[in-house]
Amino acid sequence: MHDEPSPALGTLVASVAALVRLGYPCDTAHLLPYGRIAAELAVAELDTVEEQPTTAGLIEAAVALTVLYEPALLGLRRLTHIQESARRFGGAKGSPTKPHRLTAFRASSNLEDSLRFREGVCAYADGRRGPA
Repeated sequence: MHDEPSPALGTLVASVAALVRLGYPCDTAHLLPYGRIAAELAVAELDTVEEQPTTAGLIEAAVALTVLYEPALLGLRRLTHIQESARRFGGAKGSPTKPHRLTAFRASSNLEDSLRFREGVCAYADGRRGPA
């Protein structure tokens, strides 16, 4: 363990302070679900890192997963916000009735659906047309 606090702690404190100033709830009860999800993500990422056979592989995987998964997670969060907002509040007037193929993301234990979503994301990232 380090004696100096992590820069992530400073980011967290600044974000919570901004939420307080704006009057949004950010007490323990509101932050705990996020903390639990973050803990699950950390376990999943470190499980992947741990699979690497060499020290160099461990370091590379840790950096790659940190750099690449962070924006991927933010993108997934935003896409699920779109889907959940549409479910809760309906589409805005004038909005398309058919969602973009990536906004149709849904958490699924169905392997086929999960793989189809992964293929669509990879195709989208490569500029190709994804599966229907």
